Parts: sequence; structure tokens; C-alpha cells
Amino acid sequence: MMKRDFSSAINDLRNSGIRVGVTVEAVLTALNEIADDIGETAGALIQTKMDETFGKTLTFGAACADALIAPQNGEEKQSIGERSKRLALAMKIVDGGEIEISPDDRDLIKTAVNAHFRGALVPGRIDRFLEAE
Repeated sequence: MMKRDFSSAINDLRNSGIRVGVTVEAVLTALNEIADDIGETAGALIQTKMDETFGKTLTFGAACADALIAPQNGEEKQSIGERSKRLALAMKIVDGGEIEISPDDRDLIKTAVNAHFRGALVPGRIDRFLEAE
């Protein structure tokens, strides 16, 4: 068994937390609001608008839970027990915190993450997180 803090943020390549819910429209809206409120301290205003507009930082718990409950190729061949195990693990980790997982749980998460996410950043960060000593 191993403990992992699933409330930890997943960082981008510059070690800033990855934001969820970012769209071009949201960025333009935030910039327009900043321009309207230029009288305030720029740094504080920008941070406030980013927090309000762009949502929360992506955590290991949220990303792994999303991957576990997402449809998977060949899922129709999985038993309901296998699907239920994915759901139970997602429910266990979604809210974050320091959680104890088994090597089987780790492997289930890694398989789901590999199937769900495109690119290398999020799967790579999750792999390192799960394999850390």
C-alpha cells in the first residue's frame, strides 16, 4: 500500500497549476473586465479575475477520477464488477487528500489515465506522482 496526496495540483511545464475550464471567450471576458477596472492594483486584479474566470486548479484526484469514470475502448467486454471497481476508486480519490492505494489501484488508475488523456503532460505528471517513493 502507498499513500498519495490526491489534492495536489498538477503543474504545467513551468510548474504553475493547470487551470480547468479555460476558453478563449473566458480569457477575452477577463481581459475586458481588467481593462474596465484598471484603477485597482494590476497584479491583485489579474489574479482575482483569473481565479473567478478560469476555475480551479486541476488536481491529481480530479484528473484520475475523471479518467476512471470515462468510457474506455472495449468497455463493453468488462464485467459490471470491473466497472464498479473503477467507480469506487474514483469516488475514493476525487475529493483529494492523502489516500492509501494499493499497487492494483495504481495500475488501474494508470490504465485509465493512458486511455483517457491525449498528449504527454497530464499522463506523465500522473505517472510520476503514482510512482514516487
